[in-house]
Amino acid sequence: IWQDLERSTLALSATTEAHVDGKSVYGTVWRIEGLLQGPLKPVAVVMIWIQWASDDSFHFVTLKTQRIRRT
Repeated sequence: IWQDLERSTLALSATTEAHVDGKSVYGTVWRIEGLLQGPLKPVAVVMIWIQWASDDSFHFVTLKTQRIRRT
């Protein structure tokens, strides 16, 4: 259900420190990495948000699974 995904992404955003991932004339791109609670188990994800320079509002850009780095 999409409401569960919305709830999980907002909870992760509210409880995890965001880091600046880039800046441009359009605004600041923020990156959040953490565990998103799924229906069966937590999943490591990366979320990207943008804070528009024009009005400082935040907008969700994308969500993807986090790559596991192998050494």
